[in-house]
Amino acid sequence: METLVIISRAPYCDWTGRESLDMAFSLAAFDQPVTLLFTGEGVNWLRKAQQADAVQQKSVEKNLSAAPIFGVSA
Repeated sequence: METLVIISRAPYCDWTGRESLDMAFSLAAFDQPVTLLFTGEGVNWLRKAQQADAVQQKSVEKNLSAAPIFGVSA
């Protein structure tokens, strides 16, 4: 059975999206098939060259670049 993780929150509004991503990577680390679905404000996770330092946070690009390593499809 595959798990679908839906991220619908903007990347820098709260920690919900990062926690969802962590959950997806944790499942994948235990050989559970995972797919990420970005919807609504969540599609902003996929934008390149975001200036996360302007809101005093780390960029989500590095987090997302790890998805293929874990076998998570987006």
